[in-house]
Amino acid sequence: MTWMKSASQEPINDGDGKAALFPYGYGLTYDATDPTPTQGACTAQFRTVSSWQGGYQAEATVKNTGSAALTGWTVDWDPAGSTITSLWNGSLTTAQDRATVRNAAFNGSLRPGATTPFGFTANGPTDTPAPHCTSS
Repeated sequence: MTWMKSASQEPINDGDGKAALFPYGYGLTYDATDPTPTQGACTAQFRTVSSWQGGYQAEATVKNTGSAALTGWTVDWDPAGSTITSLWNGSLTTAQDRATVRNAAFNGSLRPGATTPFGFTANGPTDTPAPHCTSS
């Protein structure tokens, strides 16, 4: 849209010879690059730290894989017959056979490429769950 210098130029159109304050296309770029960074994205990986008869301890590492900072993250997985007995560096909820961990107040902000851990102990079989990470 062309922006006129004053109301006396009404109507103003591209190519009509009137000098516009901001001519059609002013300040716009038309190249193929997108200057907007991608939304934050995250991954989570689990590893078993130790195990014993009927239980185990695991650690998860959450990583910001996007190009924008995260302000929060959530990791959920199917505990596959395990019951989480304690958790640190996050907030745990369980519902409908899903375990969900949300960041704590001190580890939710992650710059691109940054990581943060959380851990838990569980009763049940030692399985490596397939976690799903979402960011905010």
